[in-house]
Amino acid sequence: MLLAAYFGGCRESELVGLSTGDAVVDDQAPDRGVLVTVRVSKTDQEGDGKTFWLPRRPTPADCPMCALVRWREVLDIADTSSTAATAATVEEELEVAAIAVGRFLHTAPVFTGHVCDGPLSAPPVPELPLFRPFDARGQLTGRPMHRESFRAMLRARAGRADLPAGLVASLGGHSPRAAFITEATEAGASDAEIIQQTGQSPATLTRYRRSAKSVGNAVNRL
Repeated sequence: MLLAAYFGGCRESELVGLSTGDAVVDDQAPDRGVLVTVRVSKTDQEGDGKTFWLPRRPTPADCPMCALVRWREVLDIADTSSTAATAATVEEELEVAAIAVGRFLHTAPVFTGHVCDGPLSAPPVPELPLFRPFDARGQLTGRPMHRESFRAMLRARAGRADLPAGLVASLGGHSPRAAFITEATEAGASDAEIIQQTGQSPATLTRYRRSAKSVGNAVNRL
């Protein structure tokens, strides 16, 4: 979810609204990657939906395609087992799914290289949320992750990375988008290239940039 937020230039509100059927591998593009459809977005006033692109990165550890494939493996195991279960209640279905996921994770091969080179199968239940939280017992739920939960996860991960406490406390749901826009600007990306990914208006880019005034400043060309 963090890799999708950063490389997708997304807000947390866009991520928590995704379904498993919204992310598909696009083999027709020159560069292989994942095409993600956001059906509800603040920047999409007409309700037409927008798409963003998750690339295949050189190293597996920060490859959003690999992360999506591995996460989908977990979701597909849970959804297939709960659908096939003859449980009487939702709680029993979740318990069956949790057992299946636990068995899968214990037997899954060690992640040493790319796992995103093959096709991405259609999800068993494409309407279910793509990003879901675990409950207090460690069982995968069927509900979408809450926006506040995403922010808490982001701060927790940043804290584990030993970032300054003040910076960790300031992180929020728009931080991954600000990071994407800032890093893209510093790497020389144009506003049009950035907007192609984020889908926002040119006027809002400046609110997200955290670059120094010297970056991209025309005075450097004088």
